[in-house]
Amino acid sequence: MPSKPTTSILIVDDRQENLQAMEALLAGPEVELVTVLSGSAALRATLKGNFALVILDVQMPEMDGFETAEWLRANPKTRNLPIIFVSAGMREDFYQFKGYGAGAVDYLLKPIEPTVLRSKVKVFCDLARQRQQIEQQQRELEETVRMRTAELTSTLAALRLREAELEQANRNKDEFLATLAHELRNPLAPIRTGAFLLLSREPLDPETTKIYDLIYRQAAHMARMVDDLMEVTRIEQGKVSLRKEPVDAGEVMAHALAVCKPLAQERNHNLTVAMPERPPVLAADPVRLEQMLSNLLNNACKYTPMGGEIQVSAVTEGGELVMRIRDNGIGMLPEVITRIFEPFFQAGRSLERSEGGLGIGLTLVRQLARLHGGSVTATSEGPGKGSEFQLRLPIQEPGQLLEPVSKAAPPVDPGQGEQHVLIIDDDQNVRTTEEMLLKAMGYQVSVAATGEQGLRLALSLRPGIAIIDLGMPGMGGLEVARQIRAALGPQIRMLALTGYSRDSDIAMSKAAGFDRHLIKSGNPHDLLQALRDLGAE
Repeated sequence: MPSKPTTSILIVDDRQENLQAMEALLAGPEVELVTVLSGSAALRATLKGNFALVILDVQMPEMDGFETAEWLRANPKTRNLPIIFVSAGMREDFYQFKGYGAGAVDYLLKPIEPTVLRSKVKVFCDLARQRQQIEQQQRELEETVRMRTAELTSTLAALRLREAELEQANRNKDEFLATLAHELRNPLAPIRTGAFLLLSREPLDPETTKIYDLIYRQAAHMARMVDDLMEVTRIEQGKVSLRKEPVDAGEVMAHALAVCKPLAQERNHNLTVAMPERPPVLAADPVRLEQMLSNLLNNACKYTPMGGEIQVSAVTEGGELVMRIRDNGIGMLPEVITRIFEPFFQAGRSLERSEGGLGIGLTLVRQLARLHGGSVTATSEGPGKGSEFQLRLPIQEPGQLLEPVSKAAPPVDPGQGEQHVLIIDDDQNVRTTEEMLLKAMGYQVSVAATGEQGLRLALSLRPGIAIIDLGMPGMGGLEVARQIRAALGPQIRMLALTGYSRDSDIAMSKAAGFDRHLIKSGNPHDLLQALRDLGAE
């Protein structure tokens, strides 16, 4: 057991023999006895040391015990120091009351009974030791709190620094993705538009048609991957809102099947569809619903070997439409199923199996399903035993009113577009393919390779519509739009055609005076539809 801490006792008496007697009486291994011959010496001793108790003789020359006690009580350090008065002559009650009035805890008369004095001293020594222990524990606790506070402060500072680093990394990621999307869309747009123009020419031999169709579909596939990449980021940031309307589930499913049909035919898949005779009406965004179904169907096509089976079915269950897409493809391990909807997750990526894509298509499906109040799940009996995806979406409740989104206008036949369109883009391939496309549709077209040249042509030719790229060297598209709008006012319609698709990019184009912001995907139908809309406004 650890030894008890030593306590100090101050004995004050003007007679040496009395001090020696007290020492003999109270000496012990746990007690340190300090003796002094006067009150002034006692005051000096208490300033230097810490005592558990003062045994103070009353009758002393110069400064008696009462005066010494008053000085001790006047000092903050010794104000609460226990004092036991001892006296041989002052036995009257008056002196005892005076002693207690001076702050004594006891008043003993000589001769002193040894056992009584020892017991009283022991009580105060034990109290002093407890006080020392408490003070030591308090100091240790304060030191622990100080150290812990310093650790927490350091940890908090590190977390704040890490948070700032993550926020900056996230901003860098968004900036990188935006730049990547822009740089990928720029070359994809003329490839896709050029393939579309070549496919529109007649007559074409079957082999040439097949090659052009391959180029068009692969360019569209790459454009779609870029769009999905940006969509995942926007949904994670809560920047995607749905445009719900009453949707015929069968009609949307037919559109999605048409999108994936070329890939299924290329792989010689046996695709079977079982839809209800009267498909229910969903409260959904038709574009997003088709996007979800197309992603699930494309996923099934990619992971089902040549000549495989893909089954598509839909049933109503408890107020929901449950759409199942089942294949007999490569299947999944249980640990893959738990992560299959995570962003950028890839299962079994290898040189032999290179159909993995970016790993964001299924993530997008899950996010869009949740926005619709639905869910998507995946099951598989294991590798080589195929997979099944279930998409559950709520059926429109009776009496639920949704504003339908206006349907697109029918395509414009060549020769019906009589408007003058000015194309301002620094990319020669984009300018050339857009010019060829619009001229084929009957538009009068002028082109400019720089923002400065485009501004001059806009002010001199005064076209009805200007298609302007944003990311041009020198005078950028935003500045071109601002100056055109300032000079020509509302008589010209301006379309921002760009690879930048963030909400901030759209907001900046709107502030610069653009009437529309169109992503440069290379889909000719999107561009022609935007021109029709602008011409009708």
